[in-house]
Amino acid sequence: MAIHRSRFLLAVALCATTNAAYGIPSPIAHVHNAQTVSWKNDGSPALPWDDATADKWNHNHLTADPFDKFQTWLINKAWDDRTVHSSVAPLGPAQFGHGLIQSSMPVRYGGDSTVPGEAMDVIEAGYNSWVTKATTQFNAKKDPWDRLAINFQRANSGPTEISVVFVDSLTDAYAQFTAANQLQFVKKPQVSAATDAPNKRIRKKGEMTNTTSITFDTPWTYSGSPNRLPDIAIEFSDDSGTTWSDTAPAGFGDLTLIAGDANFTTPAASANPLFVFEMDFKTIALHEIGHSIALGHAGTGIMRANIAQYGSFGSTQDIDNDAALAVAIDYTYSVPEPTTFSMLLLGLACLPNRRRKFAPQLLLKSCLAPDASGRKRN
Repeated sequence: MAIHRSRFLLAVALCATTNAAYGIPSPIAHVHNAQTVSWKNDGSPALPWDDATADKWNHNHLTADPFDKFQTWLINKAWDDRTVHSSVAPLGPAQFGHGLIQSSMPVRYGGDSTVPGEAMDVIEAGYNSWVTKATTQFNAKKDPWDRLAINFQRANSGPTEISVVFVDSLTDAYAQFTAANQLQFVKKPQVSAATDAPNKRIRKKGEMTNTTSITFDTPWTYSGSPNRLPDIAIEFSDDSGTTWSDTAPAGFGDLTLIAGDANFTTPAASANPLFVFEMDFKTIALHEIGHSIALGHAGTGIMRANIAQYGSFGSTQDIDNDAALAVAIDYTYSVPEPTTFSMLLLGLACLPNRRRKFAPQLLLKSCLAPDASGRKRN
């Protein structure tokens, strides 16, 4: 009997052991070991791996791509229920585990009194859209043993893990997701136009200013379809403001249109009047929500570094498939993974015949039982 009991305990230990490097807990024993991880897709190096190879290829799901796939995505954080785990910026992780948000413990977000109600509605729709599109990518690529564990929920009162606020100003940005897990948006977004030399001046027609740049309001729109605002007529001077004209003098050069930390140039000769649009809150919010869920700057979609340019000047951007796949990768786990399943079978083989009929249920119950703190074992 003592031998049988020791074999059973060995089986349970095999089930419950996780050798994890930057691994985030899963409710089922889940191997993150460089020598035992196996990929479902072609393209990864042949096993067994050494640690250097594991550091390069990582351990994720749905694809054999690394978490840091340049020009496409950068996964640099993941929520383990209500705790966020982050990698080192800006290059991202050498090895990074996936996230797990159980349905009973959603990551909660909520706004304070500075946030307009319509802004919170857009943010709620944004979180829902990220989850929906990640789920679509998951369903397209999953294997039968895969599960998606992702859940973000709006909280109108009470505790939150992500807080939303509107602030007076930010440096070179309209919004940001901070290290304190706060989504910040400026109250009054603005765009500016600047000349390319100190002796070249511009001003709004009818004003008496004498500067190399002008700034104008581009208030938020929450509809996802920015409206065009009244055009701004400007005057030009190429002699430091001594003389002014309604048209750019020959050789005046370009104006730089600046939105947050993004900019592009346009010939001054064709920039009168300036076309002005509302700032698209949805585009900026989707980008910052992407940061809050999983992603860093990468690619040419919603997580591009110069997103401000794509939420202003009449432009908009939605969630692209690459970014949605990255989120799906980050929150996919397997029940159990093929390597863990092999270990589970090995444990079952150690059990006496008279108990084998009920062994799977016993083993999974042991894996899932809460520890003394109430948290499920890994």
